[in-house]
Amino acid sequence: MSMPNISVREYICWQGDTPSEPTSTLVTTSKENYYVDIRIYKRLHLSDPELPLPNNGGPIHRLEWAFAGLSESWAVNADTDSLSHSLAPTSSNAPQPKNARWWHWLDSHYALLPAHWLPTTIPYEQYTARARTDDPFIDIASPTFSTASTLISGEPPAATTATTPPLRNFAPVLDAGVLHPVPHDAALTLETGVMTYSPTGLQTPYEEMWRDVAATAADVGTEAKYSVVLTLEMPLICARGMVVRVGQWCQGVLMIGAQVTCERWEFVWEDGKKGRDGEWVRRVRLGDGFLPTGVAFRTPEVKVGNTCKNGDMVWVVREKFEWSG
Repeated sequence: MSMPNISVREYICWQGDTPSEPTSTLVTTSKENYYVDIRIYKRLHLSDPELPLPNNGGPIHRLEWAFAGLSESWAVNADTDSLSHSLAPTSSNAPQPKNARWWHWLDSHYALLPAHWLPTTIPYEQYTARARTDDPFIDIASPTFSTASTLISGEPPAATTATTPPLRNFAPVLDAGVLHPVPHDAALTLETGVMTYSPTGLQTPYEEMWRDVAATAADVGTEAKYSVVLTLEMPLICARGMVVRVGQWCQGVLMIGAQVTCERWEFVWEDGKKGRDGEWVRRVRLGDGFLPTGVAFRTPEVKVGNTCKNGDMVWVVREKFEWSG
């Protein structure tokens, strides 16, 4: 498993378009690969000035997309994946491209339905029971896009196929691509893939540039860094939720039917530097549901298996990880 990660998207570029970043997009990913991805429109129209991030529950149309679930990655197979010369590693010691997939356990574009609990979900075993080479193989070829398989070839780590996933029944979203290290900047990753382009409804090649954000200690009195994950699942009321904290950033998403609540928090040290005091500051809030982000803030007290109850809603701590350095 990889280390916990915080990443910010710097731009998205659809085939035939120019790079732009219409959203504030942040992803927090835990050591066990639970993640929360929240994307907030910076402006409602291209000609508008950039707006402050929504922090009081609305308007909900500022939400471009929020989803959460499990991610996985594995090495590109050089025999079957086609990588452009410009993105191919220059030496065997250079960082290597990776195939990646994001399973959407909850997704703001897919309501949780009362009559059938996610009737069109994809069982995880449907993929792990067959060879990866059975998956679609799509080449991107254009003057502005690298020629790279978007997915999914090569073999994932053995543990991926042998381990029963902790979450089941994922939304019918094909979210996968190839992650390319960027020469001369280890913090950058170029993601190439194909996904639905909203204005046309067509599967369209894209590129996204991601920048890793260094996780920092966010607990007074310790230099340790923490990753904490909480989840909620209540089929009787069609509710799912996930909170993922990594270091100084914490995000959460809750869905009840089609209703979405999401939050983003940042730990800020007093006077802008580590010292005796600091506080968690909410940067984004959309919706009116309850998210137990405060539990993720109290890392000395939190243990895996702990629960947090709000009315009939019961959240469970799934993961806690501590590291330093």
